[in-house]
Amino acid sequence: MSISSTYITSLRVMWMINVIEDSLGLKTGVVEEAFINTEKNKELLELFLMGDGPSKIFIYYQVHEQTQNDDIKDNGSSEPTLFITYGDKERLKDKAVFFIRNLPIEAKVKKIINLEPGCDDTVLFGEITANTIPYLNHMMEYMYSPFIENLK
Repeated sequence: MSISSTYITSLRVMWMINVIEDSLGLKTGVVEEAFINTEKNKELLELFLMGDGPSKIFIYYQVHEQTQNDDIKDNGSSEPTLFITYGDKERLKDKAVFFIRNLPIEAKVKKIINLEPGCDDTVLFGEITANTIPYLNHMMEYMYSPFIENLK
């Protein structure tokens, strides 16, 4: 089953587009255009929805870095673009939205996402920033540690 031609109009993908636009502060149509016009985005989104790829995807809106033969990063242009990644090769510079497939684990069964409901508990989302670890450290130090100390 291929969703390439019709997935963009499904309630599920429309919900994902709205989440991305709201979270990243993008104008209406930017995400949909990036999903339609970029073959790599279409491919990764389809793999995610069809249960063939990893159970998570990240959506970045930033200057897309390209690794060259000499390992020097060349961003090519200064204009940010929206792209889907698995989060393991591309460095996050600002903020990203992630989606996670939350389906029951059944041995050797593809975990295909139902495209009919707009949102339910089978696809979860969140936001992450490049400074997640320092923020977590700050919260632990100034919020949780004093709270735990006061319990003693």
